[in-house]
Amino acid sequence: MTKPRILVVDDEDDIRHLIREILVEEGYEVSLAGSAEEARELRSRHVFELVLLDIWMPDTDGISLLTEWNRTAPLPTVMISGHGSVETAMEASRLGAIDFLEKPISIAKLLQTVERSLLKPSPKTPELPMPTGLEPIGKSARIQHLRQQLQLIAPSHSPVLFVGEPGSGRENCARWLHQLRKRAGAFTRLPPAFHGWQATPVSASVGEAHAGTLFIPEITNLPATDQETLLTLLNRLEQLPEDRPDLMASAQPQVQDIQNPRINRALYDALAIMVIEVPPVREYREDIPELLKQTVNWLVDSRQRPYRRFSIAAQNHLRHYDWPGNRTQLQNVVEQLLVTGDTDEISQEEVEARLAHEVNSSALGWMGTDWLELPLREARDRFERHYFQEQLKLCGGRIGRLAEKVGMERTHLYRKLRHLGIDPTRPSEDPEDHR
Repeated sequence: MTKPRILVVDDEDDIRHLIREILVEEGYEVSLAGSAEEARELRSRHVFELVLLDIWMPDTDGISLLTEWNRTAPLPTVMISGHGSVETAMEASRLGAIDFLEKPISIAKLLQTVERSLLKPSPKTPELPMPTGLEPIGKSARIQHLRQQLQLIAPSHSPVLFVGEPGSGRENCARWLHQLRKRAGAFTRLPPAFHGWQATPVSASVGEAHAGTLFIPEITNLPATDQETLLTLLNRLEQLPEDRPDLMASAQPQVQDIQNPRINRALYDALAIMVIEVPPVREYREDIPELLKQTVNWLVDSRQRPYRRFSIAAQNHLRHYDWPGNRTQLQNVVEQLLVTGDTDEISQEEVEARLAHEVNSSALGWMGTDWLELPLREARDRFERHYFQEQLKLCGGRIGRLAEKVGMERTHLYRKLRHLGIDPTRPSEDPEDHR
């Protein structure tokens, strides 16, 4: 079977013929044009599945040619540039360019880009709102403070870093802030697979976020070289006009440790102009009944799950659970309870069984899949947090009993729990704990 026909438009003879040689060896049919006029003439006589188009040409530049073709006969186009700027890349992306190649062009990058670009794009499905809604929901002091912070910084377009545990709703807060700022452009999330990305392809995402918001999840997961690339891009974005995208990012609390080797401090400083701390669910337990209600409604409306209501006893039991996976875990637990029961009401017994399964299933997985990549200090904190949470449950929340069991003086124990983000002031039935 004949592979697709590709048109290569570049005014440099060596580049054109090198690209053709590489692609022909892979079985593609390739036509060459050294100018916009030649490209127009070839397109009038042949059908092409893909165009590789140089930005800088002497007669008509690639951006102008792309604009011209988009008015009449749009065609999947990959831009080529040896000295492109972020502004040019953004403009090409807005005009429909699907990818970029930087000179000098590597064979591996060329073939990867061509193969990916020739795949038939699947229509984008609109993203459903998060089950807890975009606006942080709840009447607790923690959530009210979070809402007030986001409303306060909405008039500013400075970069924002959302710090919090995985599943706590950091991206949801970023999306709500994007709405509050009433940006004309879209909220664009960089894809999770970052390794090996270059400044120009990332500029495609910047182009999608034109006059909107560019969100970078979990910046400490980026390899060091990619963090440097991102920092360079952010510095160049500062030179763009006022319609440049707002920048937002998320990270775990350890990012604020000045000794953390997983973050480029210059990148942190560039993103952390404003830092918003998103609390874990265990710090606003009183809002859980409201979260449960909204999550049920969302699952029923968006995923057609059967409607069931939580009994008061079930809600109360869920309020006392620690939710190590935060809102993401809460959504999963609610969905499982909706589909596994056959009565209108979810009982406390169902909830207890579900949470017992959560504990058992997480016996090996609570450290997370990335624990081997963590620095020793972060891995130790994660282990100790889980250890003390489980011990506290076994001790019925009694701090005195916990201190005896783990062999720690109570003052040191309180300090340790606070360091790990565990609330040591939970009500206790042990009179000794009220001294």
